[in-house]
Amino acid sequence: MTDRIDQALDADLNHVNAEIARTDQKAALLTGLAGAALAVVGGVVKDYSLPLTAQIIGALGVAALLAAIFLLFQTILPDTGGSTPVGWPRWATCTPDQVLDELRQGQERRAERLCAMSRIAVRKMRGIRQAIHCLRGGICLLTLTALTARLLA
Repeated sequence: MTDRIDQALDADLNHVNAEIARTDQKAALLTGLAGAALAVVGGVVKDYSLPLTAQIIGALGVAALLAAIFLLFQTILPDTGGSTPVGWPRWATCTPDQVLDELRQGQERRAERLCAMSRIAVRKMRGIRQAIHCLRGGICLLTLTALTARLLA
């Protein structure tokens, strides 16, 4: 490969790895926020007797928050490549000699690794987007719960 392609592969691999790290940080932050929201809901609900309508709306809001947490857990779940691992998960299936052979052929494997890592990054981004939609829906439902409880009280 030419120096220009080598540099582009290295730069793109670094960029994708950085994106994956950022998505993991976002997912961890959002998981913490969703968990905190559930804790607040649990603390508030035990002190009040809500009308049935508010209970139903609140249950839907809690379900949306739980769905968001599940999606975020799926997002941060490590991907080891399944039946066709690439990079260090592949090395775990190799002997030391096979690892050395893989490293000697490294330039051909960088493009394969870039594709695999890009797919992982896209999957993580989609998971975060879906979780954010669930979080927004859950927050709206919980807000509606509070308004309903106030109006029906």
